[in-house]
Amino acid sequence: MRPVSKKKPGDEVEFITSMNRKIIHTIKEDYDPYTTAKAPLIANLGSFCSYCEEPRSIGDMHVEHVKPKDVYKELKTKWNNFLLACNICNSVKGETDVDYNKTHFPHNDNTFLDFVYEASGRVKLNPTLPADLKEGAEGLYNLAKLGRDPFGEKATSEQDFRWKHRYESWKLAEKLLVEYEDKKHSVEDIVYYANLKGNWSVWFTVFKGKDEVRKALIENTPGTCAECFDAGNHYEPVRR
Repeated sequence: MRPVSKKKPGDEVEFITSMNRKIIHTIKEDYDPYTTAKAPLIANLGSFCSYCEEPRSIGDMHVEHVKPKDVYKELKTKWNNFLLACNICNSVKGETDVDYNKTHFPHNDNTFLDFVYEASGRVKLNPTLPADLKEGAEGLYNLAKLGRDPFGEKATSEQDFRWKHRYESWKLAEKLLVEYEDKKHSVEDIVYYANLKGNWSVWFTVFKGKDEVRKALIENTPGTCAECFDAGNHYEPVRR
């Protein structure tokens, strides 16, 4: 899961409206209604679900409350309680309460460390995680129901195609890796397809060893936390 650097109240973001008007917006502490935070969030984090990393249009993206708004009504309009989510991730997370001490989140932790992405489209908990990170990773894994797939012990929902989208992204990334090595594609091409298809963690995994591509994926996917990756060690993830 892509770790992100979320801006704070007082920071600025820039976006273009549907009327092609450029807006320089100063992040506020409160957004009432909370849906008005969507454009600033997308400007900050890119138009990707914060959990499954799938791309969504602005109309299909949800302002996601980390702590559920119906439980913590005082946090319903607070910027610090917002992320972005697709309809599936927003639905599976639902009104589940969260404890930041027991659950990792992409704006607080290096969540790329938490999971292993596979060619089948499955996501698994990273078996090499240090003991003090395991609880938080498990909390996030269970919260977002990342174990939903047709292959494991936990049955998937018939409407949850997140695993299949990861599988499709992996197949495309593998194909483009071969073509990239044959000099048929540039770094810019890879980043273009990665951002178009989504599933950043899949692309970052497939292009392991291609430092120039990993660097570009970090620098050209809005909001990615650059400090979460060691440029001196092939952009491998580090603790946050």
